[in-house]
Amino acid sequence: GGARVAGVSAAEREKWISSVTPVYTPSKNIVMGNFNNAPAVLVDNVPRPLVTGYHGYLFNEWGFVMKKDEAFHKKHLARLANAGVNTYQIGVVVDLPGGDIILDKPPMDGISSNQPDAVFLLRVVFRTKAEFFDKYPQDAVIFDNGTTGVWNSPGHALLNDPNIPRHSFASLNWEREAAQGMVNLAKAISTWEHKDKIIGAVIGVGAVAQGLWWGDYDYEAKSIDYSPVMRQRFVEFLQEKYQTDSALRKAWNDKNITFATVAIPTHKERGVDVPNSVNDIPPNEYDGDFGYFRDPDAGNNQKIVDYYTSMSMELGRRIIYLCRAFKQATDNRMIIGAFYGPIAILGYKQEGQSSFSEMLNSKWVDFWADPWSYQGRWEGEHIFVNAPMGSLVLRNKTYMIEGDLRTSDLKRRELGASKNPWGDLMAFRKSFLRMITNGVYGYWFEMEFDGWFENDKIFQGIKEASEISKIAMSLDRDRNTEIAVIYDGESLFYGAEWLDYIAIARQTIQGLGYMGTDYETFATDDISNPELSKYKFFIFPNAFALKEKTRQEIKQYLQKDGNVILWSYGAGLINPDKSPRLSMKHIEELTGIKCGYAAGRKEARMNITKSADITANMPVGTVIGNFLRPVTLGNNPPERPWDAAPLQTNPQIYAEDDKAEVFATFTDTGKPGLVVKEMDGWTSIYAGSVAVPSQVLRNIAKKAKVHQYIDTDDMVYANKSFLGMHLATDGKKQIKLPKKMDVYDMFEKRLIGRDIDTFEVSAPKHSTVMYFMGDYDELSKLLKK
Repeated sequence: GGARVAGVSAAEREKWISSVTPVYTPSKNIVMGNFNNAPAVLVDNVPRPLVTGYHGYLFNEWGFVMKKDEAFHKKHLARLANAGVNTYQIGVVVDLPGGDIILDKPPMDGISSNQPDAVFLLRVVFRTKAEFFDKYPQDAVIFDNGTTGVWNSPGHALLNDPNIPRHSFASLNWEREAAQGMVNLAKAISTWEHKDKIIGAVIGVGAVAQGLWWGDYDYEAKSIDYSPVMRQRFVEFLQEKYQTDSALRKAWNDKNITFATVAIPTHKERGVDVPNSVNDIPPNEYDGDFGYFRDPDAGNNQKIVDYYTSMSMELGRRIIYLCRAFKQATDNRMIIGAFYGPIAILGYKQEGQSSFSEMLNSKWVDFWADPWSYQGRWEGEHIFVNAPMGSLVLRNKTYMIEGDLRTSDLKRRELGASKNPWGDLMAFRKSFLRMITNGVYGYWFEMEFDGWFENDKIFQGIKEASEISKIAMSLDRDRNTEIAVIYDGESLFYGAEWLDYIAIARQTIQGLGYMGTDYETFATDDISNPELSKYKFFIFPNAFALKEKTRQEIKQYLQKDGNVILWSYGAGLINPDKSPRLSMKHIEELTGIKCGYAAGRKEARMNITKSADITANMPVGTVIGNFLRPVTLGNNPPERPWDAAPLQTNPQIYAEDDKAEVFATFTDTGKPGLVVKEMDGWTSIYAGSVAVPSQVLRNIAKKAKVHQYIDTDDMVYANKSFLGMHLATDGKKQIKLPKKMDVYDMFEKRLIGRDIDTFEVSAPKHSTVMYFMGDYDELSKLLKK
């Protein structure tokens, strides 16, 4: 298909990576393993504690620009060390072409000489210089106007000239050069004085080193990537998917297309669909749209979906290859992961993480990493891991959370910065709780020395996290939640960017965090995993385009045992394996509920028509279907919320099923928007808006016989051994435990009671509290150590 692009072929690519042999065998064996029923970094079989990490600018050039006096650096390090921090990140730049290694060595020396027990995780980024494109002219990203520039933020690529091209993530030449750089890094480590203190690396490719395709251009005016290498990868993807020209023609509704004539979709063909986490502006429009959805049988929609899927897979494949090169070069005795967060707030199409199955399943990638999303960080709000965490845990992988917490020391309310030091402590506790109960590793990231980590309450929070992390490794860290939230990566390509965002991120922040109990997240890849049989309530927030195999697995593994399934707006609308591919019948086949639709933009709001069962404690006439909590943003704290426009449906998809019980109807059309249908051995619930309020979610959880710790709008973060809560409301809370246990307050360091199954929590609004649940004798031995 098409002319061969000069460079590395698929066969050569495999041959080269298979030939990488160890250039350094570390003295310690460092692997990802399972320890006490959760993922753990094991150093010679001893687990590293979860939250004892730090990243900042101690003893480095930028750090000395901020604080000239070395005494400050020593003192700050001592404060961190006293707070139990013992794992530090050290910057490494891999320069391309050539793969030269530039280590930020002074911090490693400065930290080692002042804290001998410190260990290091290398933070590896790649700088692709102009010379790379002299060597490989076909491997630069090309815009739809044929140019390789101008870029808005050269700093995103560690460059200072907006005219220097960017490498395409379809480039196997870039991959080879960067992978050779990873082998060079392993070789370099073998010569370093502190080599025995290095436990592994985290790599950051692409925009701001967060594992994204380049995005610093005007999405409304331009598109990428029209490079010869991207076209070649796209054709290979299509050949693998469709096998024959006739299958491609059928899928694309194009009677003339062949693999030889495939072109990257033009900017015009793609239509308007801009990533946005604020408002539905500009509204999406594409040829052959079905409101928010791309109808695969109309326009160029399947071509667009295929292109973005291919783009996404290329990015993942580059990351996997680099990780593999480093693993093999270090004799499989170091851990490596990458910045990657597919259910974060990002461009779900252009930025290239939505096709994440290969990244999930690769044995070469030990962990993913990302900061908390930049929404949901304020006091009283829910923070979440930007990935299907349960799916990572099933594969013995972990997530590394970058805790770049803004604090009251900033003296301004932005990105979750607290009002006072007490608020800082509660924010650090909340972060730590979400990490420790979710099987996640974390580190604190201090971007600046002025106005970040200064007051004593912050260091108290860091110290609590370090101390409890160490104890936690000896306790059962199994997730004992009974609610599974299941995301579908493929569906992200069929929904508009705005719909993807509200379904995945905003509903998580607004609804999922307040169910009175915790939940786990999975990818649709894992529906057949026996582990999922312990769950009782399944939520599908974005099941817009489920393939036939996934539908059959849902029928076989989930639609039984008295399970309750909540289908959100548009669930099942598209089945890529049937003809027609978009149909109301596909919704009925999946959910068992007959649906109809009202075309165009309509209300998402609905009135409760019956106050019972899933709407218990909600009076008739209550309006739901819009987000009910204040919508906050980076610069819009809860006291100054964003004036968000009401949600709309497009089209409005409503139930029209005589056998379904109606609980709410849309305010404009009067059609059923929230219904329950008892099926054979399971219960089906359809919500015609992505915004399902926490009270309804709690009621559904109750219906599914899920254990609920509280019945108020507060966050619960729990595993087998710990119950944590971040309180969004005032007043006393009655806590119900799943069985009689001893309860110990981890922050206040006091026994609450022995052999109890209820207790009371009385703490101010926005407090974060944490309790051990289990055998106090076992805990007290660990506390004495």
